[in-house]
Amino acid sequence: MFHVNIAFMSQTNSSNVIKMLTQIPDLVLIIKIGGGFDMSVTVMIKSIEQLLEVQDKLWRIPGITKLETHVSKEPSVFLTPRQYISTF
Repeated sequence: MFHVNIAFMSQTNSSNVIKMLTQIPDLVLIIKIGGGFDMSVTVMIKSIEQLLEVQDKLWRIPGITKLETHVSKEPSVFLTPRQYISTF
């Protein structure tokens, strides 16, 4: 699984970016965030080659100016709606 923070030009329509993101296979989560980035996405990957392919697809989306990638092990259990994990 990898997570990518995405920044795009201020005049870029976030709805268009979201529409293009949903075309990427294995993308499981899109979150709008604040700060130095505009969105965070999570993609289930099986290999480094797939990670590189997804990064290439992200860079092809018009208006994207910056990507920050984090790789993590997939959780053994996925949450259901209204279920939470405490980190304390």
